[in-house]
Amino acid sequence: MPFIRKKVTSYKWPVKVESPSVELPGTFDIQEFTAVFKQLGRTAISKLVEVGDKELLDAVLVGWEEIEDEKGEAILFTKANKIELIDDTHVSKAVIKSLLESLEGAPAKN
Repeated sequence: MPFIRKKVTSYKWPVKVESPSVELPGTFDIQEFTAVFKQLGRTAISKLVEVGDKELLDAVLVGWEEIEDEKGEAILFTKANKIELIDDTHVSKAVIKSLLESLEGAPAKN
């Protein structure tokens, strides 16, 4: 099958956020949402990595799905909400991990 280069500007990828449990000390709660990442080239990604996590996340995170507040209402993707979300250490770590997984591709089969 030939490789078909598609002009995709963004893609969705799952994010698993591990944060310390309030109810079970010493354990983590795992919650998931779907990130929408901007498709960037290798050079752009490398430059953003050199600048820092905040700048990288600001450039590549262009949307999300399945994020709710404590009342169960959807949190819309806005600049202010994105700033607040990526300020959370556990969330930013999870988003970066998911971004890197998406860039690495599927693991090779033996």
